[in-house]
Amino acid sequence: MADATPLTSGEVVAARPRPGRNRLTFSLAALFGVITAVCLYQAYRTNRQILKYYTPAPAVDLRPEFETYAFRDEDFVLPFDPTPAAPQLIERTTVISDRIAELRSRGEQAQADTMQARLDQLLARRQGPYPEDGKQQLHALGLYGNGPTRIRLTYTGAPVVLALCSYERMRWTIETAPGVQLKKVVLCGYEEQSVEGLADDVLVEGNVGGETGRDYRFYAHAPAETAPAAQRLAALTGLSASTFLTAHESRVRAFEIGPGNSEWSAQMTLRAMEPLFLEAIRERRAAIARELVGISFTDVVCTPAGRLGGFRTNIAVQSLFGPYASTLRPVNGSTTEFVVDPRGPSFFGWSQSVVTIDPDTGSMTAWPVAGLDQDPRETRLAFDTKRNRLLLWGRAGLVAVDILKKEAEIVRKGTPGLVALTYSPDDDLLYACCAPDFGSSNRLITEIRAYNHRGADVSCTHLAVPIAQGETKLTLLGGKLLIAHLGSYDANHNLIPSDINYVVDPKTGALLLACRRKAR
Repeated sequence: MADATPLTSGEVVAARPRPGRNRLTFSLAALFGVITAVCLYQAYRTNRQILKYYTPAPAVDLRPEFETYAFRDEDFVLPFDPTPAAPQLIERTTVISDRIAELRSRGEQAQADTMQARLDQLLARRQGPYPEDGKQQLHALGLYGNGPTRIRLTYTGAPVVLALCSYERMRWTIETAPGVQLKKVVLCGYEEQSVEGLADDVLVEGNVGGETGRDYRFYAHAPAETAPAAQRLAALTGLSASTFLTAHESRVRAFEIGPGNSEWSAQMTLRAMEPLFLEAIRERRAAIARELVGISFTDVVCTPAGRLGGFRTNIAVQSLFGPYASTLRPVNGSTTEFVVDPRGPSFFGWSQSVVTIDPDTGSMTAWPVAGLDQDPRETRLAFDTKRNRLLLWGRAGLVAVDILKKEAEIVRKGTPGLVALTYSPDDDLLYACCAPDFGSSNRLITEIRAYNHRGADVSCTHLAVPIAQGETKLTLLGGKLLIAHLGSYDANHNLIPSDINYVVDPKTGALLLACRRKAR
């Protein structure tokens, strides 16, 4: 038997292991591991359920000719500009002059001299003669009411069809200068119109004597309304309006339709200047198109479902010029708002509430969000990829939705007249198209605004070419803003479809190009 040795101060005796304690420790560790695994699996299932990992859209080969394609004028459009013609004329003159200076800097002196001579001639002929002289023309005037109204027609360069539009009952008196060739007067409006002062051989049609069909029941009293009204007049007369003047009320002694009216002559000069303006922007516009056409993105394609509103919806891979036809997939519902959470990807839309969209079946499924009290009208969507949250901005304000928790938080109250919204991950900003006079007779989108992630104002840029207020979508494309204008509503609350895509510089508001949106 070994001798027992007493412990000295500071010595420690290692305790012998106890089998029961080891088993308990192992069991607790195993239980913790099982609980952790179950939690992770449940989180995975929840994540799978909330963020449905749909198959990404198939890759699409760009049309091979775009690599060397020489863009033509017919690939683009000059969109309707509702601003007065006089400042438009100044702007286009500046663009042409800048092009002339560019040609001179490149040593292309002969081409620059030719362009300068054409510009000088056009500006010298603001009072006429015009290239359209000799061809029958349509000239229009639109008012809201407060008649009677006198019209002094002084343009003698061509046979004239005169269209007069008024919402209220109106008595029009027409005075014609010597040499005027007035062939017909078209009267439009909701109430009965009458006209006097005409020669016996001038035809009168439209809302006369209270007996008229729906074809003539329209009017226009603001510049933004002239485009749809001109479409209606073109269908009635077979002529494109050479000029279209508007005023809310008749506050002048007489409206002159002829060179004595500066706005009328500016509109005529703008039409005459169009070929030269197209020549001035051709090279720059084609270069921008070539830069952007190779960028594709997934979004909904919306086509009007009827005259009074609503859209049919498809999902498709798209580019600057519209969707690729082979990728169109119908959606069993209607929505113009669409965003993608790229982690899945997961597709969200807005149809009176948040919905998820399955691109394989086209089904739209309600996606309830706790605490979301958003007016179902005029709600715009964006997805903040930096913070992984769904953003909704409507009448209640800017709301952020936690995707995993499905909980909403108000970030900013109020709405600054937003009509379209998108998020830029490059500069962590929200960009929006805005109509400050939302709901007014102007009906114009005039601003691009930028906000930080809290909804605070960062910048406001005026659009060089305002867009008729209506259904609009916004996408970032190579650092530019692609504004897809789906349609607007005229003064008669009818939907006027639009297939125009605008490409805008977000920093300056300049219109870089516009083209028609169509499947290809």
